[in-house]
Amino acid sequence: TRHNKITLENHQEFIKQNKPRITLYLTEHCSHACWYCISGKPIRNPVKSIIDEIGVEEYLEKLTLLEGGCKIEYRLVGGEPTEHPSFLDIAISLLERGHEITVMTHGNNINVFNQLEQKISPEMRQAIHYEASFHIGVYIREKNNIRLNNYINEVFPTLLKTCSRFTMIIPLTPEVLALENLEIILDKFVEQAIDAGVNLTFYLIELYGTISGKSYPREYSESELNRFLALQKKYQDPSANLEKIKS
Repeated sequence: TRHNKITLENHQEFIKQNKPRITLYLTEHCSHACWYCISGKPIRNPVKSIIDEIGVEEYLEKLTLLEGGCKIEYRLVGGEPTEHPSFLDIAISLLERGHEITVMTHGNNINVFNQLEQKISPEMRQAIHYEASFHIGVYIREKNNIRLNNYINEVFPTLLKTCSRFTMIIPLTPEVLALENLEIILDKFVEQAIDAGVNLTFYLIELYGTISGKSYPREYSESELNRFLALQKKYQDPSANLEKIKS
């Protein structure tokens, strides 16, 4: 590009220093249906994509041509990419060819991640990064905290077995900011990540939308904004020092 001053002559040298990134939209489908989803409504479309039209083998062949012999950072997104039936075939194929993959996921398809664990080598695990949305604002609205406890005790530990880096995206709704035990939950995630040898990053994000007639983020209260900023400061480097985080 003109901005990066890439020419035919320096293209190969540029690639050596800057890994190309390709985003693959595997499906529009997501069964999670979060009430604050940025799509504006729950995504419950049929599982469909170009993969279903041409088949996974031809899809992978076209990716090989697109790569041009380069090592790529692939981003697998949706919808929920793990809900596409060819997710594992695509992920394993990319890893076997020496690429890195970043999966944007809610993480709750545990059977898929258990299968992935059985298929990857330790070297492949180092090439996997998750950008996982922790939908605590949805889970705390449910009775008995079943999905919240399941995420803490089963989903997150399962995901940690198949990656080297983990970015946890947490939408901070007013209800989440009001949780007295929120930091206890986040500290638990830090402990689990350190034990698993995974580099954990928290990405705390504002709510964009309307709740009970209030428009967010514009109508966060002063106390909610202060809590938001305090959490961002505390967890800006969650894996650096667990004792410091707990202080």
